Amino acid sequence: TVDDLVGISEIDAMPDIAVYPNPNSGKFRVAFNLTDRQDVYITLYSITGQTVLEQTTTQHQGAYEQIFIVQHESAGIYMLRVVFDKGVIIKKLVIE
Repeated sequence: TVDDLVGISEIDAMPDIAVYPNPNSGKFRVAFNLTDRQDVYITLYSITGQTVLEQTTTQHQGAYEQIFIVQHESAGIYMLRVVFDKGVIIKKLVIE
């Protein structure tokens, strides 16, 4: 029998992240739900790696929904990186 599985429970602990609308015109929402208190770091990067926006939320638990407005950025593909205490999720975001 196998008694020690590594990483399976952590996968279940990662929240589903909704980013919408996608594509968008520079205004979009990020939403997720955390079952336990965690620090959350949200960063939007251009395709060239330039940081476009950053936000930190400390010790968040429960529903999270935030509207972000990106002004003065070129249309293109961006990467939204959300760092939790238990892992990292990266989503592709298209600004038209």
